[in-house]
Amino acid sequence: MNKKRRLLFSLGSITSLTIPLTVISANTKEKNQTHDAPDAPEIPKTPDPDFFTFKELGNKQINESIEKSIEIVTSFLKDELAKVKIDTKSDYKSILSKTIYLNKIIAFFENNKNTIIKNPDSFGLYITFPNAIAREAKLGNGIVEFNGKQYENIVFGLGDDKQSKYDRIIETQKIKKSSENQNLVQKSEFIKTIKKYSEAMMSEIKGIIFDKNDLLLVDKDYSLKYTKIGENNEESGLVITNPKGFKNWDDYFIKKITTRFVEFDLKQNQEFIQNEKKTPKSPETPPQLPPLVPNKPPLPTNPTITETTIEALPILAPLLKSEFVGYSYENLNAAINSGKDVFFFNNPINTRYIYKVQSITNEYAKVSIFERSKPELKRIYNIKFNLQLNKDRFKQKILFEQIKSIEKTVLKFYKAVGLDENLNYNQIRNTALQSMVFGMVDQFIKLISSSDFLISFDKSSEYWTGKMQNIDDFRPISGAKHDIIRIFLNAVASSTYNGEHNFSAIAQIYDSFLENDYSEYFKNNKEIINQNFKLMNLTYKQKTKIKTNYDINVVDEFIDVIAKNVYKVKSLSTPVAFNIEKWYNKFTSNLTTLNTQFEQLSVLSNNKLVDDESYLNYHEAYTNALSYIKIQKSKINEFEKNFGITLTAIGGIILILNIILIATNLKTLRQRKLRTLYIALILVGLIIVVIGASLIFLGMKGI
Repeated sequence: MNKKRRLLFSLGSITSLTIPLTVISANTKEKNQTHDAPDAPEIPKTPDPDFFTFKELGNKQINESIEKSIEIVTSFLKDELAKVKIDTKSDYKSILSKTIYLNKIIAFFENNKNTIIKNPDSFGLYITFPNAIAREAKLGNGIVEFNGKQYENIVFGLGDDKQSKYDRIIETQKIKKSSENQNLVQKSEFIKTIKKYSEAMMSEIKGIIFDKNDLLLVDKDYSLKYTKIGENNEESGLVITNPKGFKNWDDYFIKKITTRFVEFDLKQNQEFIQNEKKTPKSPETPPQLPPLVPNKPPLPTNPTITETTIEALPILAPLLKSEFVGYSYENLNAAINSGKDVFFFNNPINTRYIYKVQSITNEYAKVSIFERSKPELKRIYNIKFNLQLNKDRFKQKILFEQIKSIEKTVLKFYKAVGLDENLNYNQIRNTALQSMVFGMVDQFIKLISSSDFLISFDKSSEYWTGKMQNIDDFRPISGAKHDIIRIFLNAVASSTYNGEHNFSAIAQIYDSFLENDYSEYFKNNKEIINQNFKLMNLTYKQKTKIKTNYDINVVDEFIDVIAKNVYKVKSLSTPVAFNIEKWYNKFTSNLTTLNTQFEQLSVLSNNKLVDDESYLNYHEAYTNALSYIKIQKSKINEFEKNFGITLTAIGGIILILNIILIATNLKTLRQRKLRTLYIALILVGLIIVVIGASLIFLGMKGI
């Protein structure tokens, strides 16, 4: 470590504290002498005594939210209309179409506002979930399919109130009841749920009502008709016809609104059931992961990251696994129903989501998409499937192995930055790193969908399929896996992130942690870090049973180790084309180590006092730091020893050669210049031998 870094990070120089340690220790103990939290109340066994008030409460809240939603969307549409009026870039027909459409939909809401509030169903606002929990003493629970998606754990009414049932808008056969239960929703939970529903409606109403894809075009979807107007047809003018296929404009708007609103209602319903199911006996808070740089907690996750939805995912065709080639449709469905993994999908990058075939016919495959961590939230779609295109066992085997190889390759990168296959970006403990990794993953997804990559992929799979002799032919399978990894990594290597090579940009972020963030942090937090080391020695040493004192100088040594690894990762961040797979494995391995080291450093340098809850984590981070320091020293010692052996050998060779030269040319010793040269060479050889021997000694002693 250079002198500058040593001065910035040095912690051992602080010898006094402003607060007596005995007081700190006592306060820490007192603070942590808390009783266990009482068990959370169990789920009630009887309906809420105020259940009879739910309907009125719900109606009032929902009516208010509908009224506010209409005001929100009307204001939004008028703003959109104002933008159209100052649009100078779009063509005339486009501007005219937008103007007509926006005026029509604004009039739809302004003319029908009171009627919508009284009878929302008639205008596409099929409010069902709130009515079910507000009006029905007995609730059904089951699966609902709507608009190509599947919603599980949906509650609906079983009584006479039609407003609590989905069959007034969804076909009965697509509503599958799995159980019946008493409505045990308590008043406090009901009020909270209705409020959440109302707030969500007002938040999402713009997207429910208006989608740019809904815009109708003049002369294509409707026309302007020149006709007689007025009471007695005494005047002529242009009339806007109704949209093609619809009785009037209102019917068109209602159809578009209906689909999106029903989806909204089902999602709110599904989320409610999830919350009801989670009833742990005592409240638990997930552990807070410390940021990579203390005192710089991650900012809220990038909205682009959190707003990624199942609906936005691509529709992928299923690929048949080689072991099921030759099966009939009937046998394939039997295998699916028995839980066998019959198909695979070309989805090696976005490992957060799983595609799964639910059933198959001679024309279509029914596929569900869901998050690994939320398998109950599904999107269902149907896609054409041709069994004949999946009949080559060798090809299906090669495709499966190549797609899996890409997945394993990207998982190494995910692991290196602190992620797993769930791709929960909140696990990344720094906002800049989080945004960069999300951007890179998005780039990887686009890359494997690009025409250039797909052409290379097809050529590779065809080539290695032709090499197959039997289904377990190791050489072509291995060759295909390494070939596709090479193709993928070369494509990644030629890509950039914000003008900089992907992996170089990642390395630069870690470098900035050390050079900028930590240097400033240590300047301001030396005292509390020192206090924590004293606390560990005086209060927690006996509990951890460590044999030596906790030494604050370990932090300095650990930073020195991290600095060397940062330099190593930076030097490795440029891909090596000759053997790019080997380079990638080395880079991700070192990046994994570096990320882990920063995680340990963030614990050791935390600006909060160690207490009974955190001392074990502190101890673990300290022992891990010692291990990394020991490994670094052993590498240095090994290098010293090997370099010393090399120098000793070189020095020995010089001495032997000099002795041979002198022995074969004794007469030349009389010449003063040659005699001086021989002596000088002998001295050089001796010096090199001494230096080499010293390095060997230091390396063996670990000095």
